[in-house]
Amino acid sequence: MSEASESKIERLQTDRRIPGKAVAEGQSNCASGCYGEGDSSARYGTVTVDLGAIQRNWQSLRRTLNSDTECGAVIKANAYGLGAGPVSRVLYAGGCRSYFVATVDEGITARRHLEASAEIYVLGGFRPGGEIDCVTHRLIPVLFTLEQMHCWRSVSSRNQAPCAIKIDTGMTRLGLDVEMFYHLCQERQLLLECHPTLFMSHLACADDSSHPQNMSQLQCFQRAAKLIRSLIPGIRLSLANSSGICLGTDWHFDLVRPGAAIYGVNPQPGKANIVEHVVQLHLPIIQVRDIRPGASVGYGATYKVARPSRLAVVMGGYADGIHRTLGNRRLGLLAGIQVPVAGRISMDSTSFDITEVPSEQVPEEGRGSIQLLGDQLTVDDVGAAGGTLGYEVLTSLGDRYQHRYINSVAD
Repeated sequence: MSEASESKIERLQTDRRIPGKAVAEGQSNCASGCYGEGDSSARYGTVTVDLGAIQRNWQSLRRTLNSDTECGAVIKANAYGLGAGPVSRVLYAGGCRSYFVATVDEGITARRHLEASAEIYVLGGFRPGGEIDCVTHRLIPVLFTLEQMHCWRSVSSRNQAPCAIKIDTGMTRLGLDVEMFYHLCQERQLLLECHPTLFMSHLACADDSSHPQNMSQLQCFQRAAKLIRSLIPGIRLSLANSSGICLGTDWHFDLVRPGAAIYGVNPQPGKANIVEHVVQLHLPIIQVRDIRPGASVGYGATYKVARPSRLAVVMGGYADGIHRTLGNRRLGLLAGIQVPVAGRISMDSTSFDITEVPSEQVPEEGRGSIQLLGDQLTVDDVGAAGGTLGYEVLTSLGDRYQHRYINSVAD
């Protein structure tokens, strides 16, 4: 690593007593160097994203597939809040060629970061007028209404632009219902003139491998796939998301679409996580104060101090994705010690009770940080503590954080 890179990391991570394997090892174990976006002062906290771990997670999932099944990647919502540009590029370098976004605008952004050989599917289809953008930017819309298909035919018939077709097999969200799908198959000319290259559905309960709906959706999809392949023999099939991959090869078909698992979320809740953690969050300490017994902390005075105590106030609150449900919970690391949130989360700041941290390990005011995400406090841990999911923890990370990217090598 260059002296300039080391100097940059030194500025970003001011308190080296805060533990965190990915950050600490990344400083001397970067395969491609480290780089950040925005002001390196990290006044509002630092999100550290390990691009090497993201690539390894994708490659690990790919190795579970048969050789004739492709592994794509979902990069919607700005790659689950971690940066669609850096994430898509490192996945492409690792071999990924099929990407899934939610909107046409996300697809246009993704196209700027990816080579021409990458296929970008728009899961939300398009609104009227959006079909032109799809053609212009070589995006593949996922169609789930007959109205969309008639609209797409008008542009696809001129240039044979491909699309994907989605059927609802039990999620009851986006997708042609089964009756409408069979009606479409009777209008074969409409189907053919839309030039579909992918037929897909989405699993509702794959994170619970014992749920009976997994099998019912598989069987429904198999019946529909048999019919559409009789009309379009070369069309590819896709059903499995991150958790669906773990259900087994029957759910894999031609293309799988992992999302959350790439970013470190456990695709099998309750079981050992098969993917690496990829993100850390450090919140800068802006005040350290000693308080007397009987004092209350925060809105509503929900945290009362029974002994002489020390508080650390950090920059970062519910406006930055630290959910209010995390108040009064033991959640945060300082000097390797787990410290509780003291009182309610505020909009811009959070207080931690750091009384148990030895004085000599408490950083000077304005110079240290408390870790809220990392190997010891995963997105799944924080999600469970707040009564939500790791997905939401990632996508809620606010715009005020500085983003730092490392590309660590595997151990």
